Amino acid sequence: MSGGQPVSIMVKKTAFAQFYTNPDDPKVTLKSNPAYMTLLRQRYPKIVQKPYGCPEEEKRSWYTLLIDGSVDDDQIKKIMDHAYDTAVQSLGKKAQRELAALEDQTKIPYLN
Repeated sequence: MSGGQPVSIMVKKTAFAQFYTNPDDPKVTLKSNPAYMTLLRQRYPKIVQKPYGCPEEEKRSWYTLLIDGSVDDDQIKKIMDHAYDTAVQSLGKKAQRELAALEDQTKIPYLN
């Protein structure tokens, strides 16, 4: 079953998550690095899959996490934090400094 049209989440015009909101097939495709993807695939082999909806050239930087209730919310938040951090690391130093200053000012509870 298709995941439908994704809802993309971005930081500084760089995507780090794509949510597929089909209630019968919920999933999120996340930005990552190969080492972290390997770790997640070993830990959650049934729910961490090859990236859904990514062009071939992007597949080594993305994976899809099935949202089926087998991973608790706190772990999903940590996995999403990693995707965000991966996207931030791909930005230029100036953008990274701007984000760091903004995070220091706002202290969003989710990020703490």
